[in-house]
Amino acid sequence: MRWTKSLAHRFRSLWRVTRADAELDGELAFHVEEQAKANIAAGMGPREAREAALREFGGVAQIREECRDERGVSLFYDFGRDVRLALRQMRRSPAFSAVIVLSLALGIGANAAIFTLVHTILVQQLPVSNPEQLFRLGDEGTCCVYGGLQGKFSIFSYPLYKELRDHTPQFSQLAAFQAGLRSVSVRREGSSQAADARIGQFISGNYFTTFGVAPAAGRLIVPEDDAPGAPPVVAISYRNWLRNFGLDPSIVGSGVVVNGTHATVVGVAAPDFYGETMRPDPPDFWIPLSAEPALHAGFSLLDQPDQSWLYSIGRLRSDADLAHVQAQLTGELQQWLAAHPEIGRDSPSERPQQRIVLSSGSRGVTIVRDRLSGELKILFAVSGLMLLIACANIANLLLARGAAYRGQTAIHLAMGASRMRLVRQALTSAIVLALGGGVVALYVAYAGSQALLVLLFRNAARMPIDTTPSPIVLGFALLLSLAAAAVFGMAPAWLNSRGDPSEALRGSGRGGLHAGFSRKTLVAFQVALSLVLLAGAGLFTASLNNLQNQRFGFETQGRLAFRVNSALAGYRVEQLSALYAQMDQRLSRIPGVLRASYSLYSPMEGTNWATGIAVEGRPYDSRDNASWNRVSANYFDVVGTRVVRGRAIGLQDSPDSTRVAVVNEAFVHKFLAGVDPIGKHMGSGDATHVGDFEIVGVVEDAKYTSARELANPMFFLPYLQMVDYQAAEDRSIQLRSSYFGAIEVHYSGAQGEVEQAVRRSLADIDPNMLVLRVLTFEQQVSGNFALERTIARLTVLFGGLALLLSGIGLYGLMAHRVTQRTSEIGLRIALGASRGQMLWMILREVLLLLLAGVAVGIPAALLATRATASLLYGLAPGDPLVLACAVAVLSVAALLAGFLPARRASRVDPMTALRYE
Repeated sequence: MRWTKSLAHRFRSLWRVTRADAELDGELAFHVEEQAKANIAAGMGPREAREAALREFGGVAQIREECRDERGVSLFYDFGRDVRLALRQMRRSPAFSAVIVLSLALGIGANAAIFTLVHTILVQQLPVSNPEQLFRLGDEGTCCVYGGLQGKFSIFSYPLYKELRDHTPQFSQLAAFQAGLRSVSVRREGSSQAADARIGQFISGNYFTTFGVAPAAGRLIVPEDDAPGAPPVVAISYRNWLRNFGLDPSIVGSGVVVNGTHATVVGVAAPDFYGETMRPDPPDFWIPLSAEPALHAGFSLLDQPDQSWLYSIGRLRSDADLAHVQAQLTGELQQWLAAHPEIGRDSPSERPQQRIVLSSGSRGVTIVRDRLSGELKILFAVSGLMLLIACANIANLLLARGAAYRGQTAIHLAMGASRMRLVRQALTSAIVLALGGGVVALYVAYAGSQALLVLLFRNAARMPIDTTPSPIVLGFALLLSLAAAAVFGMAPAWLNSRGDPSEALRGSGRGGLHAGFSRKTLVAFQVALSLVLLAGAGLFTASLNNLQNQRFGFETQGRLAFRVNSALAGYRVEQLSALYAQMDQRLSRIPGVLRASYSLYSPMEGTNWATGIAVEGRPYDSRDNASWNRVSANYFDVVGTRVVRGRAIGLQDSPDSTRVAVVNEAFVHKFLAGVDPIGKHMGSGDATHVGDFEIVGVVEDAKYTSARELANPMFFLPYLQMVDYQAAEDRSIQLRSSYFGAIEVHYSGAQGEVEQAVRRSLADIDPNMLVLRVLTFEQQVSGNFALERTIARLTVLFGGLALLLSGIGLYGLMAHRVTQRTSEIGLRIALGASRGQMLWMILREVLLLLLAGVAVGIPAALLATRATASLLYGLAPGDPLVLACAVAVLSVAALLAGFLPARRASRVDPMTALRYE
């Protein structure tokens, strides 16, 4: 029965504490102050009135003290009481609470939004079974079709993949899949609608079983579907099923026409499966590798051992030794290369260095992850600094409120409350505010994640990232809220608990030196962090401006780029000449079209073809290579690239005329320095092809791949001028390059009307000629700066918010200082001080705080921006002009924030001030 009596005793204690606290109502100091006022009204002096009020409420405080030995009950109840008190304080000061909650919501929400992307893109594993068992062959993002030696093999031909799959038993499954996705023409059988362009990916038959993906409907592709002669089948993504087929279950088993080939839809992949690579616009269709020759008639890659176009991921057995498997794979690669001497025939000394490394495949192929990792980490750091500034500002607000409640806090101490108890109470209030901010931050995180996706992937139809707060994001927001509460709540709680009870009894408002010093320190800390963010914002904005306003070597105004996959229309090479003549005729007649051309790819669209070359007058070197493009007549006039020597490619350069080439200035500087290039000969391939093309012109350098790097050495060939290559690889490349992939239009007038007219003209020529994408040249170029633009905009946003918060913090501190020194200011003015001297007295404090913040902020900014050097273009991390501008902006904001309190101080009425308490 002892435990029953103990429990009953605890309940009685809880009841006594509850009754005592009910009498106190969580507001002992409030009641004491009210009673003291009543006593003063009855004629008592201020000190006697307060002492009488304390005696009157002392009995209630004694009851509470008697219950303090019941720590389990008391602490539990104290926490609940502190929460209720915090909620009442929020209700009584809605504006104050709203400022804190919204500040935290922005700070925590921004961090949670970026954390969502960091976790999903950089950390999250593939949504498959046991992803930790997956290993990728290779660790580089080599894409998309690669010929020759690689050093570390990361992309494979189909014959090499089969060799590795069949001779590496340590893998229970080893799958292959197309590295570069392509658009395919898809139309449902029996439908009268025109074919649509969809993203397709060729995969091995064991792809889905390797990853352990379950079907949402029907079945998925199996090894039997990937056998030669097997009926063509496809599997579709769940998103494709939802958006284009309305979750129609009859799609399973129905027929579709893919690139003119009939196939059967066997099933739908799981809803959360987007493929093996986190990337924009993941596959809509998966197609067995065995169907690749039928769908890519004329230029199939499947059986070409010298064409690497497949990535490979396998599931390693639990008893396999990673180092041993890696060595075995390298040995198999060396044996296979020995059996295929045509691969790397120009660099035999490099063959012994070829190897295969194994890397974790739990996150799939990390091309996009690797590309974004640096930028996302910087955004994470910037948002973290923003949260620290918000916390410092909130701490200042709480210190100011603590100063207002200082007398009440001292009364609590005089009545016997422990300092730790008051610290707990203040921290509980901070935690309640932080959790309120965390709840609002979840919405900010969701909206912010969506906005970041749009900024990072502007031209993508879909990015497979779920921005709905997950349990991990919820946990992150909770931990961040609690950490923020600790950061901004601890110092005010501790300082406010150190009041002298005797001052409350004397009715004194003096003191608070520690709090004053802490508030100044916090403001200086805000200034320093604001300078770091402003310097970063200035650097990234200047870098983006340099990128956007450089000379690209082509014009962007009044130009449209149509991305077209002409190979999907099913034309044979001998039919292309008539097609191109018809296109020239039709496009030139469109109202508003000044000129039109077509090419293999247009500038800055994200495509690049490169090859080894031989140049007349230069010893052949297998390491010599250049980018190249096939273009029609008028191409350079349409895109706005100037011809600096000789002539451009024209209508006279027909299939039957002399084979010619136009090169850029970078080509001349690298391969024909000091020599007149006009009339020289060159060729793609080895030295036997040095005379294939005659150079007839030189054009200015234009950037086709990277805005950050110098233009590649490049040559341009007319369409349909063919070379009789002996090597199958060279013939295949020449065949594929005969089909145009882009149409460029120089127009005047309304863009929409011109775009629709071009679409109609192409449909009239051939309804199967699908337009995959239409962008202005400005949009196409701008798409290459998505990361830089996102970083610049967000750092400017965070820098502006940091400046605002620092200004508010400085204003609040100076306003409080003026209030504290009102009597002193009045006395100085009464003794003859001028208003200008009073203005300078306050502004001097502002300048001292500014100098302290700048002194700390400049080294911190130099250190922080040095880590971003690789992301900048055209300026150094410690650019003095940018840093000086950041200091100037911060100084103006600080002086404006300090001027209003200083102006108020200079207008103090001496008589009013001398009566001020």
